[in-house]
Amino acid sequence: VEGGNTLAACSFGVGHDPAALSLIGAQLAVDIGEVDFSSVQIHDGGWTTAIIISFLGINVLTDGNYLVATAQYQVLGDVGDVTIVDFVDTLGDPPIETRVVPKWGPEFTPSTIAGSVSVTPGFRRGDVNLDGTFDIGDPIWALLCLFTCFPDCFDAHDSNDDGLWNIADPIYMLSYLFVGGAPPPPPFIECGADPTEDALDCDNFDSCP
Repeated sequence: VEGGNTLAACSFGVGHDPAALSLIGAQLAVDIGEVDFSSVQIHDGGWTTAIIISFLGINVLTDGNYLVATAQYQVLGDVGDVTIVDFVDTLGDPPIETRVVPKWGPEFTPSTIAGSVSVTPGFRRGDVNLDGTFDIGDPIWALLCLFTCFPDCFDAHDSNDDGLWNIADPIYMLSYLFVGGAPPPPPFIECGADPTEDALDCDNFDSCP
């Protein structure tokens, strides 16, 4: 909500490619006790939601950023695939359209931005020797690899998750192992994707399924 506008209600649908993503669930992110009406519905190929903040326009959302709903997906595609998640007006019966209602109306169609999901290999940050554990062998291998190898998974070597691969990474590992330093950021211990966007990538990580 921006430009002095208010939000009394909104509705939208979000679609995905069922061959690339499986929808696990979708739910409101707002407190249902603070809105007059809410609905989240799951459909083939997506989900829809409708929220009425106030029927009478007494309590409305003003300027600011608001998280109104969230969804979780399971990735079905292969590594390297990219799929789109976008707002659609085709889900539901009757179809739920993307609309925003300000306090005094009328409703209008907002501008939207599609999202993309890139399928990347899972990895364990810091497990640079790929033995499935994090111990003294990893900072030793990290130091050697800085000068003698070209890793398949730079993200695993970026132990402090600063988006760089340098001498600070084995130092960070040693600090955690021996002097009470902070642990490597996720994914650590368990396999997972890198939650941080940076220039490093991971082409292959054999010890993660």
